[in-house]
Amino acid sequence: DGALALEADEAREVLERSGLPHSELSHVWQLADLDGDGRLDFPEFIVALHLAGRRRQGQDLPDELPRELSESANAAIAAMGGGATQLAPDALRVIPVSVPSTEAQEATCSG
Repeated sequence: DGALALEADEAREVLERSGLPHSELSHVWQLADLDGDGRLDFPEFIVALHLAGRRRQGQDLPDELPRELSESANAAIAAMGGGATQLAPDALRVIPVSVPSTEAQEATCSG
């Protein structure tokens, strides 16, 4: 237990790096929170990363989580005993006012 631990601040920082606006990040969080408990298990966090990545590629965020993502995350949660690592519900509340450009983010990630 805890091997897949990710602190709420770390989760927020990772999602903020997407450069998405706060409203979109909040929507991503809501979609990924499969059990509606206001927290993200590690598999739910992976879903959030996937959704943020798709949005950055220009795809619209869905109104509902696609079935294949929900099934994959639920299977992973069940395999982990249903009590996977939890991330705090307010992890997305603090978003920087200015978001670095995509080019600056790519330069940071590649170098």
